[in-house]
Amino acid sequence: MLGKILWSTQGSEREGVALLCEAAAAGEAEALYLLGLACFRGQGVERDLAAARELQLAAATRGLPDAQFELSLLLAQGLGGDVDARDARRWEAKAAEAGHPRACLNRGARLAKRKRPDWAEVARWYARAAAAGNSEAAARLRKMTNTESTSSVPGLPQPDTNDTVPMPKPDAEVVLAASKPDVQHLPDKGKVTDKPLRGGNGPRFSTLLVVKDARPA
Repeated sequence: MLGKILWSTQGSEREGVALLCEAAAAGEAEALYLLGLACFRGQGVERDLAAARELQLAAATRGLPDAQFELSLLLAQGLGGDVDARDARRWEAKAAEAGHPRACLNRGARLAKRKRPDWAEVARWYARAAAAGNSEAAARLRKMTNTESTSSVPGLPQPDTNDTVPMPKPDAEVVLAASKPDVQHLPDKGKVTDKPLRGGNGPRFSTLLVVKDARPA
């Protein structure tokens, strides 16, 4: 938790990364997920999409829904590696089954695009996303239930055929770094190396996190 707080605090990102690395080395899924975001954003470390993808995979295989959804976006858009639509759908489905709101929203939207949608199933996924706090899903669900029914499912109308969810970007709107920042090593306590880390019974992974130099030029 302290690593997360420091990483999210301007000026303390490097200290946060050091603590997150310690937790990640012990197999903490949340720390792996946050380090993946750090690599994707270039926040506290040098931006590295391949490392971000590897870290999200490590966290996803440990059962963290946030990482499973983030990984699905990286795979679908070919960020940090090749496009893998099949694996992207698989990880999105896992996240949706776990109740991840954006994954549930996307699942409902995909079902709505089918030639013969099951509108009850579409509504179920929108309802799950809405219950988890997703306002877009709540709006779509209201639109479905308040429109005069045109489908074969009693009480569930057919939404607009163009009512789909665009593929979101991983994590958030991120501007690509134009230049490579100066770097320095972390102190020994939170040292990040290119040696493989192992935590719990999860898969082995390795990544090089290059820490940003926060000193003024």
